[in-house]
Amino acid sequence: MVLSGATVLALDARGLPTGIVPGTPETILTSTDALATKQMLVAIISTTDGGTGNNVTITGFSFDQPQFQSGQYGTSVFADHVSSFAIRGNWLRNAPRQVDIRFSSGALEGNLMTDSPNAIGAFIAAGSASYPARVIVRTNRMTRNAEHGLQAMASVQHVDPDLGRTKLTALPQSLTKAEAHKLDVTITGNDFSQNHNLGLRLMLISPSYFFNPGDDAFPPTLVATVMGNTMNGNGNYGLDIEGGDTEPAGSKIFRGTFLGTFSGNQLLGNGRNGTIFTFTFGNIPPSDSSIYVRNSVFQALDLDGELAGFDYANPLHDPIDGAALNNTLIVNDAVVTAGIKISPVSP
Repeated sequence: MVLSGATVLALDARGLPTGIVPGTPETILTSTDALATKQMLVAIISTTDGGTGNNVTITGFSFDQPQFQSGQYGTSVFADHVSSFAIRGNWLRNAPRQVDIRFSSGALEGNLMTDSPNAIGAFIAAGSASYPARVIVRTNRMTRNAEHGLQAMASVQHVDPDLGRTKLTALPQSLTKAEAHKLDVTITGNDFSQNHNLGLRLMLISPSYFFNPGDDAFPPTLVATVMGNTMNGNGNYGLDIEGGDTEPAGSKIFRGTFLGTFSGNQLLGNGRNGTIFTFTFGNIPPSDSSIYVRNSVFQALDLDGELAGFDYANPLHDPIDGAALNNTLIVNDAVVTAGIKISPVSP
């Protein structure tokens, strides 16, 4: 199925969208009131009654949102438990989350995602063995967003979507059996510049995450191939690899694995540094109250030295209880000595 509108995006010399082609019509999808956190304008989704949203393309639309109230995190396009989706050639603006993808495989390509008032351009979460998450992110421009350009995670935010008056129910956002969370994402030729905090955020643990039967046996894995992107002029870092939005979970230990390959990316003029590897929350510098993942591995292959001089937060011991963290940071097959290095904000 192809759902198409009349919006045509102008492209720059790199083939990235810059806005509407002058003099052409625009198909605008919006709502009267700002969308609440669980709501969306368009859902590509599978449901508990056996309905599937596979092989759906959304193209040629301008998605917009009215002014929102504090605490609202509505989404323009939501893809959930589907395969072979394509979100291509759209302008998504003014929504807290322009695109939200979970438990799904497909392509996010050639979109312009700008001006999120309180969050991010695109949000891509993991899948499972039953619903794999393999996503291609190509030739998009995600700029001027209040937090980040793109956020990709090895786990899933457990917030069930609101499908409104359809009387349909989405599949559960939490794993119902012992499976591994995993995201395999290929990110090529995009522009993640001039966002308030981070250009590209790659993380293990998602916000609003809680434990499932498979978590102890199968910790989450994020595999990322990141090539030919620009991540310039962001408020803190162009590229952030982090433990995630960890919160106290009793005796449970957050852990996971990140495997990344980087080449041909540009990281210039960011507020603190081009890149950070941190085993805790990446939005702010680490502190004595930071909650770290444990027994986790970050392994990065930097093919052309673009990550040189990176910041990192990998202490030997937990700052709260003093326990050994046992995390490992490996860059180009060399283990980086544990410690903390955080650059100051550029004046």
